[in-house]
Amino acid sequence: MSNNTKQFAVLAEYETVDEILSAAVKVRDAGYAKWDCYTPMPVHGLDDAMGVEQTRLPWFTLCAGITGGSLGVLMQWWMNAVDYPFITSGKPDWSLPANIPIVFELTILFSALTTFFAMWIMNNLPRWYSPLSRVKRFARATDDRFFLAIETADPLFDASATESLLRETGAHAIESVEDPDESPTPPIWLKHSLLIAGTGLLIPLMIIAYARFNTQEAPRVHLVPDMDFQEKYKAQNPSPLFEDGRAARAQLAGTFAFEDDHLILEDPGYYTGKDEGGDYLAEVPIEVTREFLERGRQRYAINCAVCHGYDGVGDGTVNQRAQSLQTAGWIPPSNLHQAYIAAQPKGQLFESITMGIRNMPGYKSAITTEDRWAIVAYLEALQGTQEAGARQLWGAAPSVEEVSPSDEDPLVAKGRELHTTKTCIACHSLDGTTLVSGSFLGLAGSERKLTDGTAVVADEAYLHESIMDPNAKIVEGYVPGLMVIPPISDDEREALVAFILSLKQ
Repeated sequence: MSNNTKQFAVLAEYETVDEILSAAVKVRDAGYAKWDCYTPMPVHGLDDAMGVEQTRLPWFTLCAGITGGSLGVLMQWWMNAVDYPFITSGKPDWSLPANIPIVFELTILFSALTTFFAMWIMNNLPRWYSPLSRVKRFARATDDRFFLAIETADPLFDASATESLLRETGAHAIESVEDPDESPTPPIWLKHSLLIAGTGLLIPLMIIAYARFNTQEAPRVHLVPDMDFQEKYKAQNPSPLFEDGRAARAQLAGTFAFEDDHLILEDPGYYTGKDEGGDYLAEVPIEVTREFLERGRQRYAINCAVCHGYDGVGDGTVNQRAQSLQTAGWIPPSNLHQAYIAAQPKGQLFESITMGIRNMPGYKSAITTEDRWAIVAYLEALQGTQEAGARQLWGAAPSVEEVSPSDEDPLVAKGRELHTTKTCIACHSLDGTTLVSGSFLGLAGSERKLTDGTAVVADEAYLHESIMDPNAKIVEGYVPGLMVIPPISDDEREALVAFILSLKQ
């Protein structure tokens, strides 16, 4: 038989593994290039019998794996160490062990996808059909028969010579496979079906985009509940189990941690920061050694530096991020080198760390008692590094003696002192700089626009009212509830108002 353009291949059938192995060796030795074997299960040694050489596919897979792994390393390094460095329990911004899982996953993902699609391309797939699938006998290739097909596209193919060679291999049946005269592309109905299905795949992406950039009034649909809806009581939830109807139990009055029982009984100041008379401790009630300071430095780096910065000036990564995003209502962390903070007793600093202050949460449950004292001791050492030129470098408040003229009204001088001792300086500057709230400089007599749309003049009555009830009139642009008034007498309030009125210029 001569070459026929309609003929696709010659197909030979074998019954055993030994027969297909022997046939493969003979066809290989005959020099054929475009032929293949089809078996119902893997046959060991068949690749060697066919003379199959290693393809370029493993190299594609290797390159894809290296690309995926490198991308994983670069992506995490950029996110964690460059674009948004965030301190987590004192760990470094970048360390390879913590990033191995993502690197591994991207290596596998890139390798798998490249192998899958490269295999299709290298085998001229996808093809709508294979002429072999039109042969009824060939269906047993997935059951109990072994087949060998030599394609007519092979340069050595000759119909009669090829069939003669296959008979010599011991084939039980030989059949010519015709190539149907039809387009190798899928029919139009299949193309339309795939197009509709592909368009449908965009629907979940659109839903995700809609949910990402729109505010929802109802909770999201929870298809996989995971552990989000466990049958258990949570804090602040109601419960019929207890008489008061609450799931959470209030702590018993007078109880304390077992490991601290001897400390609170023998030295209450260690646990509270105050002596028996209720005054703050002036010094740390623990021997301050180099090891103790080093412990304080470590705890500060883990718990405090993320907001206050390693040098204590308030430029931690959280604050930097909030400033770059212009987060509404963000309150910058305090500069720990300010004079009023440096002048606070050690017990007051301990209390601020323990119970929190303003928008800073308390760390009583997160940091042990001894470690809180270690941080206090370290803060003293940290503030000491800025004594020389600290006011110019960090904006610390000058002393009353430095700024008060010798002929200043005694009431105004008293108000100037209260501005520091009552911690007004933490939020209100004297040089026009906006801290947590507005500056006292130029406040008196100015018009203040309120959140309700009205406007008032900052006169003496307004100042008295603002000190007694900070939330009575909220100025536009500021967050209510932040100002906490320390105990202040009527005479002190008069002095403070007189001092603010003196700052008109």
